[in-house]
Amino acid sequence: MIDKLKEVDVKRALRAYGDYVEQGNAVLGSNPRVNAMRARCAADAAAVWANDLSPAFRAGWDVPIQAASYADVNLQTLSGTLVVQKSLELLRYNYPVLTRVITDYSQERAGLNQETMSRTITLPAVKTYSTTTGWADATLTATDVPITIDKHIGVPLTFNANQVQGTLRQLFDEMAPAASAAIAKEMVTSLYALITAGNFSVNAPVVSDLLGFGRGTVVDCATALTLKGVQFGPDERTFLLAPAYFGQLSKDPAILTLASPGQPDSDQQGALSVADFKAISSPSLPTTGNLCGFAFGKSALCIATRLPGDYMKAMPQASYGDAYVITDPQLGISVQVICYVNHTMGTATRRLALMYGVAVGQAAAGQIFTSK
Repeated sequence: MIDKLKEVDVKRALRAYGDYVEQGNAVLGSNPRVNAMRARCAADAAAVWANDLSPAFRAGWDVPIQAASYADVNLQTLSGTLVVQKSLELLRYNYPVLTRVITDYSQERAGLNQETMSRTITLPAVKTYSTTTGWADATLTATDVPITIDKHIGVPLTFNANQVQGTLRQLFDEMAPAASAAIAKEMVTSLYALITAGNFSVNAPVVSDLLGFGRGTVVDCATALTLKGVQFGPDERTFLLAPAYFGQLSKDPAILTLASPGQPDSDQQGALSVADFKAISSPSLPTTGNLCGFAFGKSALCIATRLPGDYMKAMPQASYGDAYVITDPQLGISVQVICYVNHTMGTATRRLALMYGVAVGQAAAGQIFTSK
């Protein structure tokens, strides 16, 4: 039986979420000021999702269905928006590498091939106080990493009248997680393409055959990064592994022993915490040059995302359909969502899109791992 008090709370949160979405849709034009207004609305909606709606979903409420079922007309339009919001939340579980590099996820709009600047930070030197000269300034070194936003990708989902037959909500809802996953996979593939011996030649590759691979080899990789000054920390170091090597690591007796520092992560399938690393099974890791793993600090790789120009709001009198922005509150990634119908063809389309670019950061923060 549904708890009536909780039902009231969910409905209140749905209305607040819907208000922010509608406010964003109502903003007309395309310039820095109105784009910032639209981004604020998306951020406010994401906050409601994170604080109220996502917990309700995890507690067993089917929030999108609730939105489609309530008598309130405004709530009925939210089902598809909430499905996209929910699917973005899954990205950090299915593609955790998107959280473990230098990220510049923004709701700003950009032009294709526009360059943006990210930064990697080097630890400052520690100074000793002198009673004669006082404190000498520590030099904080921030290295600019130019990232070109050179990829404009999206997943249009189109259904015709025969396919829909009264089930428009269900068709789009079933495909939304796959659409988000496809975008994330494309971004991760671009990041992985940067993992080459040429890009990370500062550190000599660590080599191991499959049967000899285990926690000891991971420790060797950790030591190599430590000698290069790569930061420690639970969110600082990652080890991407080909599935066979990840499986071999999972069977290491030192990992299976409860007293071992390496234990499976309860909140992340296909991941282990081992020797200062979050080890992640990565089926799409390239195999060029016998590559079977990549150990790195966050500063080794960089990714930046931007939103495409909002052409539907540039000329309001000529546009049709809806355009809005959905932001994942934890990951920070925003996508542009375009919804429209073609009455001549009898089709309905929802498209998720974003623009992004990737770059190598600090080469010394990356350690190539190969098979013999």
